[in-house]
Amino acid sequence: MKHISRQESPDSFEKWKARNRSAHWGEFGNEKNHTVEIKREVKEKLLSQQNNLCGYCEVAVQLDDSHIEHLKDRNNYPREMFDYDNFIASCQYTDSCGHYKGTGYFSGIVSPFDNNCEQRFTYTGNGKIIPVDENDSDALNTIEVLGLNCKRLKDRRVSIIKTLELADNDFVSQYLSNCEDWLGGFYTVVKYMQK
Repeated sequence: MKHISRQESPDSFEKWKARNRSAHWGEFGNEKNHTVEIKREVKEKLLSQQNNLCGYCEVAVQLDDSHIEHLKDRNNYPREMFDYDNFIASCQYTDSCGHYKGTGYFSGIVSPFDNNCEQRFTYTGNGKIIPVDENDSDALNTIEVLGLNCKRLKDRRVSIIKTLELADNDFVSQYLSNCEDWLGGFYTVVKYMQK
């Protein structure tokens, strides 16, 4: 899980929130109330902050194959519904990440906003993501809640690991700086392969 450094919320979004304090998520991004462009701006900013990687699994995503995910789900945390610091750009897959998590948020979930999130996970040669500390139950539960060991993700990671196994550090460093374009994402998997 790659760390995400949070930036300021788009000004247009904050102004819209101030004028629409009783709004519901379903109304946001609606052509009737002219918020399509504001929602698009929010998602573009999230994607930019995340280097066009899903905030959970790190697969490369673009505007049309991602969604605005709520770390704390809207059903159980309605006050966080329009909190920009609760937003993550997530992939659209249903076997992992935001759609898979649904209402599975728990207080100890490892978030990409946590400064040490990258140090809490590592990978195995068979593509599994595992906690660095085998006793880190929050990291283990995060993997489960987000479906980060689904077959699709494990297969993609194995492919990257095999591609980089015999590579020297300079080559891996090049892959690291181009992981979005060359490998379709997976920044921390490439980082794991640095010797």
